[in-house]
Amino acid sequence: MLLALITAILIATSSISGTSQSGTWSAVTVLDIGRPVGALAREQSADAEDALALCFAVVRKPGAAGELSIRELRDFSINGERYSDRSRARLGQRFEPGTIIYDASDFKMKIRPDLARVVPRAPDADQAIMCTVISGARFQSGERGAVTIEVGWGTRTETFAFDFRLP
Repeated sequence: MLLALITAILIATSSISGTSQSGTWSAVTVLDIGRPVGALAREQSADAEDALALCFAVVRKPGAAGELSIRELRDFSINGERYSDRSRARLGQRFEPGTIIYDASDFKMKIRPDLARVVPRAPDADQAIMCTVISGARFQSGERGAVTIEVGWGTRTETFAFDFRLP
């Protein structure tokens, strides 16, 4: 049973895991882009055929002040098409995404210990983990995905774009 769970988590982990980008106020690391597992699976809509969990570590850079600021991640694209549009066309409805902000220590110890190795080393006060689960229509493994997030500290945010393959 434990081996099956570990295997499922490893399969769910994206090959983009660990990819980082640095901006003026933040450095962002992709922790995982994959189907929701563990505690994140509860965020998937019961009416959806599929879902994607997108988890990012956001680290404050010197000179940035204030609390974490985000513009809620609401969509991503698959092969250039908005996932929300695809889901509405196939399922006749839009799904509300679920975003959770975690303390880095809690995330590593309780939520996704399998990703602890890719969480940047930074004080918890200067780092947050943002995970968003977006539910909708079934997608195919290997399709090209793209996502843009807007994060920062205090009133200053900036955008970060990532391309990936769907799990």
